[in-house]
Amino acid sequence: MGKQNIRVACYCRVGNAEQLNDRCEHQKSNEYADNNGYIISQMICEHRSGIKPCSDILKRILQDTHTRHILVPTISSLSRSIDTQLEIMKQAKYHNKKIISTDGSYENFQRQFRYTE
Repeated sequence: MGKQNIRVACYCRVGNAEQLNDRCEHQKSNEYADNNGYIISQMICEHRSGIKPCSDILKRILQDTHTRHILVPTISSLSRSIDTQLEIMKQAKYHNKKIISTDGSYENFQRQFRYTE
């Protein structure tokens, strides 16, 4: 497509220990990155509840000046809380980051709330 070698951090929040080793999500993220001209500079998988606020790890990714975009498998990889998802959207925009979901759910969420980066 039109994207060429853009560095992305791949982030995934999982709710239980069994999901930590789920290679399927990593494989999907790698395939999506390869097919769309992204280079995964870091792969972060965090074990925390989906209803808790934005984590320090995710905040660091959002503030990282070397990473332009954040790739997630699905919007629930960020949080299951709509309020937290909206806060993450605001932080992404503030830090000039684009969040991309491999399944299109994040982009659909943005359209639903008429929120653009």
